[in-house]
Amino acid sequence: MGSKILYSQTLLHQAILLLLQKKPIEKITVQELCKTAGVNRTTFYNHYERPEDILREIVQQFLSSFSENDVAPDPEPAMNFTTHLLELMEMNLYLSRQLLHALPGTYLSECTLALPTIQAQLSSSTSDSAESSAITSFATAGSVRLITEWLMQDTRCSAREEAELILKLCRKLYA
Repeated sequence: MGSKILYSQTLLHQAILLLLQKKPIEKITVQELCKTAGVNRTTFYNHYERPEDILREIVQQFLSSFSENDVAPDPEPAMNFTTHLLELMEMNLYLSRQLLHALPGTYLSECTLALPTIQAQLSSSTSDSAESSAITSFATAGSVRLITEWLMQDTRCSAREEAELILKLCRKLYA
């Protein structure tokens, strides 16, 4: 990708995050976004269809910065993986909070579920596909809710403690 394209995308990323401080995503127009970013609408439409697409791209970049290879080997890989993900979200607290406010939880859930380690954990839970699907939906929604509440607190427990809580509750579901 050319440097001019990356520069335009960076400007649009910064502009949408700035505008999200003032209003919800559904109130942000392409015209307003382009004016704030200092790019023309043709540039916007060359890369995106609507402002929400920029947020999805930001989430994808955020998740791609999370390499499962960065997680140290551990007798309990789910704990290390979950802790590492929460630490990354906490290190990027401002962005995490903005994305949680701007994006529907289902999209954040889908992004998280796309990570291979999470898929492996959930797919091995039960042989009944209807039950497995229901448990996965419940565990995902509950985990996203716990993570959201944790990130929104000014004083919070450590990422490791939150990961322990999430995994403890999920294990009870799969028991």
